[in-house]
Amino acid sequence: MTRPAWVQRADRLQRTRGFKLAASGLIVLIMLVLSIGAVVRASTPAAERLREQQASISDTQLEATELDARDSIANTDAADRMLADLLRHAESPAGFVMSVGVVGGIALTIVWLGAGLSYLAIAGISAVIIGPLAAFDATRGGATLLGGISSLALAFTVLLRLMQTLLAGRGPVSAIAANVLAEAIRLKLSLVFIVLLIFGLAALPGLLDPETPLRYRVQSFLQYGTGGTFWLIAVLVVAFSVSTVATEQRDKIIWQTVTKPVAAWQYILGKWVGVSALAALLLAVNAAGVFLFVEYLRQQPAQGEREAYVALNETGVSEDRLILESQILTARRAIDAAEPDPSLEQIDAIISSRVENIQQTQPDYQLDPATRDEWRKELYSDYRLLYFAIPPGGMQRYVFEDVGFGPDADIPVTLTYRIDAAANRPDLQFLLSFRINNAMPIVRDTGLGHAHSMPITPALVIPPLRGSPVPMTVLSDEPAFERIRDEIRVGRITGHTTLTAGQLVDESGNIVIYVYNGETGFRINERTGQISGLAVNPNSDAIRFPASSLTISFPVGSYHGNFLRAVFVLWMKLAFLAMLGVAAATFLSYSVASLVAFGVFLIAQSAPFIKDALEIYATVDRDNQVNLLKVIIAAIAHGVSWIFLTYGSLQPVEKLVSGENVSLASLARGLSVIAVWVGLLYAFAVLVFRKRELAVYSGQ
Repeated sequence: MTRPAWVQRADRLQRTRGFKLAASGLIVLIMLVLSIGAVVRASTPAAERLREQQASISDTQLEATELDARDSIANTDAADRMLADLLRHAESPAGFVMSVGVVGGIALTIVWLGAGLSYLAIAGISAVIIGPLAAFDATRGGATLLGGISSLALAFTVLLRLMQTLLAGRGPVSAIAANVLAEAIRLKLSLVFIVLLIFGLAALPGLLDPETPLRYRVQSFLQYGTGGTFWLIAVLVVAFSVSTVATEQRDKIIWQTVTKPVAAWQYILGKWVGVSALAALLLAVNAAGVFLFVEYLRQQPAQGEREAYVALNETGVSEDRLILESQILTARRAIDAAEPDPSLEQIDAIISSRVENIQQTQPDYQLDPATRDEWRKELYSDYRLLYFAIPPGGMQRYVFEDVGFGPDADIPVTLTYRIDAAANRPDLQFLLSFRINNAMPIVRDTGLGHAHSMPITPALVIPPLRGSPVPMTVLSDEPAFERIRDEIRVGRITGHTTLTAGQLVDESGNIVIYVYNGETGFRINERTGQISGLAVNPNSDAIRFPASSLTISFPVGSYHGNFLRAVFVLWMKLAFLAMLGVAAATFLSYSVASLVAFGVFLIAQSAPFIKDALEIYATVDRDNQVNLLKVIIAAIAHGVSWIFLTYGSLQPVEKLVSGENVSLASLARGLSVIAVWVGLLYAFAVLVFRKRELAVYSGQ
């Protein structure tokens, strides 16, 4: 079918160098204007922004608002400075500038691919269709879905064309990789996954409940937008990497390739590059969509805010915003409470005592080395359980070692904890007390079986009240925090200090926290009426901190860098799966290779769980007899967990959702291990492929 003359002229125009240069200049100019505007807005004092947005209220209200805003940003108290610094970084234009860069980069790519006018027309048609739908409440959800689908589909087609252009070089490796991408678009299997990925990510924003706190909406979108799509892409990568090799052998298509001067190593490498490029393409589209929407959510009002970053009373910061910016949209270093380290002599003494007790009834009993090792492991585990368990009314001291900052540090530190008790009944609440300094312990209502967070710095330390012999610590998330700061401003409370992160660090570079199983209070001497010490009103049951459930964390980087590192780790894992599927398909049929590749993938993902399960897996029965079958199972499980532990421990989605730092050290370690495995699988696949009788295999 012949295209109209005006379409042909437009196509020739968009391919000319002059048009590309002019369009690129316009795009860059728009990007600069938007970025500079964001920088100027971020540097505008909060009071001026409030004045512009509240021009319609009365003069009296406006003056009060300006006064409150000035107080919130000009107070010289250390806690105010820290909170203001936190919000200044949160309001940084970096996210908006990066978003402009993402959209502008896609636009520049479209222009230099010679499709500027074509995509502009497509965008115009989409706007004409979606615009009227967005004007009505009944159809706004559908408009959002259509807008998301069209935007993601546009980004996918642009990046696909860019990837095909990059792989259009000479040589068999590039040719095979480019053919893999073309095959992915033709193949119904991969096309279904691509459509599901685009549709699912576009529909996800509509599933978020606007009534929930902003931090939960952001976490939910990050969890499903990155974690859910990773699994979808991983399934596609495994299935497609197997299919692209196995079906070519089955359908004799490979004859056309191997009869040319293509070596086995070039064929395998080309297939892996093609599948990895497809994974990178889908992951890039997904990452761009997630990043842009999270930045949009970040600019929405949180609970307790009249607008983004402005609390209802225009002073301080809302709890929802504080948690979002200091615990989720950040890169925190998390440090677990140090594990107890009983000496080998202590454990062996307990074992010797146990053996003596057994020999009283079984004089000929001799302890074999395997059983001794098993007992040592069990005793060490029991020692840990006792250390992280606190009886009713009891207290335990926990140490967080080598925190990495000095006494002058003024950063937000958060304590995250979870307790198990009373079968984790959902209707029970326990009272726990935490002593983080020499002041009165902080009492918290604690639900059972789920995580809680407590920002321990910055905090206000106020002088003793009502006859108390010790000062009182007020944390930034407590309702009394703002009230006490107001009383400090007007002079009703004096002699206060601000507790900073550096003040918690002892001479060894550690932070020590005492936990009481109950509500702490003062013990009164009945005879003198004087306070004689600290008393604990115990809970009804003992509590236990499960593994890695008592943690302190503090920011060490930005969310944006953390997001990019997390996406790169996800691609590393997908690249491993691509080589795994290609290697399996070199010597197995499609169905068997798919089963093997999927099985290895699931085992690799669950390696950390297997390792934890082995800590409580007993190979000795109640009569202290070794069960040979269990020993074999444990040995196999140990081997599997050791092989894939690094792969399974790379959990960037969990770290991203919880705001934990994806460190460069862990990234380098994971990259080196995965590179070794990819190299071994590649060498194995090349060796097998060279030995194959492809004509016999394909034709008979």
